[in-house]
Amino acid sequence: WVPGLNTVVVRVQSYHDYEGFLAAIKPGPVCGTAPRVSVAKTAPATLAAGSPITYTVTASNTGSVPADGTVVTDTLSTTLTNPTWTCVASGGAACPNPTAPGSLAETIATFPAGGSVVYTINATVPATAPAGTLTNTAVLTPPAGGVCDGPGGACDATVTTTVSAPAAVPTPPAAVPTLGQWALLLLSVLVGLSLLIQHRRGSR
Repeated sequence: WVPGLNTVVVRVQSYHDYEGFLAAIKPGPVCGTAPRVSVAKTAPATLAAGSPITYTVTASNTGSVPADGTVVTDTLSTTLTNPTWTCVASGGAACPNPTAPGSLAETIATFPAGGSVVYTINATVPATAPAGTLTNTAVLTPPAGGVCDGPGGACDATVTTTVSAPAAVPTPPAAVPTLGQWALLLLSVLVGLSLLIQHRRGSR
């Protein structure tokens, strides 16, 4: 039943010979034919700055009629670098584009009942990113007359990732000083002369 689209008027008549009512129904769409969609999103719970990050956004037609024209958007944080996404559809749905860079803003033109579209978003959290939380929200806008199946009718899904400081890079051990080729040759000559002088002194 869709409020505002279906109306029932009941008139009750009661006389000494009969009792009953007369009902008049205003024509409207059949109950349950409104497009119904839902959105889900996943992300890593934690990661270190300097690491790649992957989000998945799944838009589903959970109703019994097509939801063509549903819009899915996901505005990424400006902290992320080199964002790109890919799309895979199933259940008769069609991806508007197979892949693109940047944030997500797509209109699903072919979205039959039972169909779904999964977007995989890849980006990098730079090593200079401050420690803290990174929040991201995907939003689904159903076509005219459509509704969302999220909690309380919500048309969005939010995830939060805890970003830690980048892993410390171990300091390499100090290099051991070495002598060059000519220095080694000179050292050899000096050692040889020293041994020769000692030998001559011992022969006297």
